[in-house]
Amino acid sequence: MKKSQLRQIIKEEINGLMNEAPTAPFQEFVSFTQNNPGLAFDHKCWLGMRRYAYQILNLPNFTSSNPNQPCNFINQRIQHFTNLLSQSGPNSQSAHIRQCKLDFFNVLHQMYNC
Repeated sequence: MKKSQLRQIIKEEINGLMNEAPTAPFQEFVSFTQNNPGLAFDHKCWLGMRRYAYQILNLPNFTSSNPNQPCNFINQRIQHFTNLLSQSGPNSQSAHIRQCKLDFFNVLHQMYNC
């Protein structure tokens, strides 16, 4: 698949999700990744992760009045997926999706200035 085709698919998927009345954190994430193309975020992962990202960003951690949230949650998830990757190794069947999730939380870490 060509890069231009992949970009078009991602753009269409993002637009489709935007029409599903996404929450503000989800919209902010989409805008942040679009406005920061140098992020270490594999956009191929995005196709399989969009529902996961949408669900995560709908959690109360992202609308909490607690100033330590969502960073506490993000840092815990980064540690969790880092541990899973180091325990299972790079050749495990789940390594790719775990790396995608880790990258997702690393982007959130940057986005929320954690």
